[in-house]
Amino acid sequence: MKRMFTYFEKYLALEDELKELLQHFGRKRSYRKGDFYKQEDEPVEKWCFVLEGLVSKEHINSADQLVIERICEPGAFFTGTKHVFSKSNEPIAIRFLKDTTLFEIRNQYFQDMVETFPGLKSVYHILTQHKLNHAVRHQHTIHALRAEERLHDLYLYRPGLIKLLTVEQKKAFLGIANNTAYYRAKYYLEKKIKKSE
Repeated sequence: MKRMFTYFEKYLALEDELKELLQHFGRKRSYRKGDFYKQEDEPVEKWCFVLEGLVSKEHINSADQLVIERICEPGAFFTGTKHVFSKSNEPIAIRFLKDTTLFEIRNQYFQDMVETFPGLKSVYHILTQHKLNHAVRHQHTIHALRAEERLHDLYLYRPGLIKLLTVEQKKAFLGIANNTAYYRAKYYLEKKIKKSE
């Protein structure tokens, strides 16, 4: 909990009463690499903040290929529903890519706290904006760039992920169709990095 409070308070100081409520209604839980938090057809009405580890939101497309839509690193959040103010299921699976520790709280409790405490409301909006910025950049990367440019973009904007993801996960996250395209992109990226050193 202390890590989460420290992260939140980079933006705004939190009231002691709010901290007590978060500790009372929320909990810290650990999950193992490879486990699923939820399957595509399952709603989980919780708001989760990643304290450590790595989490993917993913689905299998019509060509039976894994598509990773979003990756949550420490300091990011996700919900088991479409968003924290919804009870509707988002038809994607959530899986742990590394051993992960989360702070979890039921959506309803978190909603009440966001509406009651202005500090938490501000922090929630900041975190949501970070999430949207990542999503926009990722969509731009998927649709507008060649495979080597997508890999380079990941290297520039989320360098920590390069070493954490497997080749299959990088391909699924970047929309790279096959191993040939991935290794060609990797070759060009390594060449570009060496050239700039």
